[in-house]
Amino acid sequence: MNVRDLDEHEQLVLMGLVKLIVHADQVVSPEEREVLGRLQVALGPETWNDRVRQASDAFPSVSELEQAAHEVVRPEAQALIQDVLAELAGSDELIEEEAHVLDWMHQAWSDDVDGDDDHDHDDDVMEAFVLMDED
Repeated sequence: MNVRDLDEHEQLVLMGLVKLIVHADQVVSPEEREVLGRLQVALGPETWNDRVRQASDAFPSVSELEQAAHEVVRPEAQALIQDVLAELAGSDELIEEEAHVLDWMHQAWSDDVDGDDDHDHDDDVMEAFVLMDED
């Protein structure tokens, strides 16, 4: 499976999560640019641009992105999204905020598989993230 095999919703979630990772340290490193460039080529420039714009509109808050991520149910799509995010976050120095996004995604999708919808969100630092305006 590759990013073109993701359905539109899955691609939008991927774009929203990519923005969280990229903006976590408020600097786009050359290594991150390289990964983003490969992702853009894999999706195709037109689809990339469409999905970036659509994700900005679809997820005006992190809580809406979280909800949308829970709606990604195909295990192969979840695995691909996690792989892309891990590559992006690991392309330069992994910072705590990036690690948190990766951990949250793993936990969220593990909870979905386990059927555990009662996890505690009181300390959910995902709320500390702010989605950036369209890049």
